[in-house]
Amino acid sequence: MMWVEKYRPKNLDQIIDQKEIINGLRNLLNKPNELPHLLFTGAAGIGKTTTALCLAREILGDNWKRDTLELNASDERGIKMVRERVKEFASIMKLSFDQIKNERPFKIIILD
Repeated sequence: MMWVEKYRPKNLDQIIDQKEIINGLRNLLNKPNELPHLLFTGAAGIGKTTTALCLAREILGDNWKRDTLELNASDERGIKMVRERVKEFASIMKLSFDQIKNERPFKIIILD
């Protein structure tokens, strides 16, 4: 495992020097079923993807990996491949008993 992955923040509390942004995201977490689409912008390396992954962990809990798709557009072979992967991921339905465990009824797609 790469050092940057090993020590990447795992939750919003571990993100430093971004109190205003984290407070805004925490306000969104108060109503996770009403969560809007989010667009994080900024220079490379400032933590956009890390913040999105932390948010996914907080919203989806232990099953965040199962219900999160992270795509790096530069790694994919064109928009057609991205569309296919997103469609496939979005079309996989959760089993109904998952809802009993108080899981969120949605998935998260991170386009990097």
